[in-house]
Amino acid sequence: MPLIRRKTEETGIKTSELISALSKIRSGISTKGLVEGFGNYSLDSDFIRTYNDHICISYPFKTGVVASVNADNLNAVLNKIDSETVELKIVDNSLVIKGGNTKAGLIKADGVKHIPINGEWKDLPDDFLHGLSLCSFSAADTMSMGILYCVHVNKENLYSSDNYRISRYKLSSAISDTFLIPAKSAEEVAKFKVNKYLLDESWVHFKSDLGVIFSCRIVAGVYKDVDRFFEVNGKEFTLPENIKKYVDSSLVMADGKREFEKKIEMTLSKDQIILRGETETGWIESKVPCELELDESFKVEINPVFLNEVLNKSTSIIIRDGRALFKSENFQHVMVLP
Repeated sequence: MPLIRRKTEETGIKTSELISALSKIRSGISTKGLVEGFGNYSLDSDFIRTYNDHICISYPFKTGVVASVNADNLNAVLNKIDSETVELKIVDNSLVIKGGNTKAGLIKADGVKHIPINGEWKDLPDDFLHGLSLCSFSAADTMSMGILYCVHVNKENLYSSDNYRISRYKLSSAISDTFLIPAKSAEEVAKFKVNKYLLDESWVHFKSDLGVIFSCRIVAGVYKDVDRFFEVNGKEFTLPENIKKYVDSSLVMADGKREFEKKIEMTLSKDQIILRGETETGWIESKVPCELELDESFKVEINPVFLNEVLNKSTSIIIRDGRALFKSENFQHVMVLP
């Protein structure tokens, strides 16, 4: 009786390099498990891909095999292998992983999911990722807020807002397109050193010199003109560099139940800034020495959570008519005062 020969493909690669590559594209994995394939790593011969309908990441990594397998299972197996190299082999409908004395088989899913890319790549400004990172924190953190969940890329400017604060970053050079990218996706693409982009009807694709392609589903909608909110006229002050740690202290007694409702009292005078947090159960006060060009002191209420975030980016401030405008060379951030 003749033997039945099973079709096999195999490859040998460094275990640590494979684990590192998988960790870099983990954000493209869906943890909800609602759609088959969204929780998988797709090994596509010369690429490893992840896809979850919101983002798709294609990472150049030669495995020599084609298989889509459960991401958690593949990570678990690789983390149990203590040999320097691992062998990947396709046997019938399984991806067989062997390293040292450990061997495992993972059932393949149907198909390798990725986004077709057609068109001409365009250059991104050198500071695009920096601006994207600065603006991402101001966007709303829930999709129920519609387009406020996004960063608005508008040719020469990037915008974001959650209705309580607005950020604007002026790029060093303009791009030719306008689109809305979810802030969560923007935070992820900022982790890769992309320098080119391509926009189609539903997706914006970013590419690095190393060949990494990060595709992000764009959002349909019209972003309102918010430039007028940055017209805050008044005297500009530079806050002391060490003020952030005192804002941290005031948070323990910040009044307000929800994050965006919290507030502390900030009193500015020519030789000091007083930060005071007070609730029904207690209070805390910090005095920060400084030199400000003020004829008389004034007092404002401010959200310490938002203040802490923006102080990481700018300490130049103008306060007037219920708004605080923070400024750096290309970045501006307006915060509505409580």
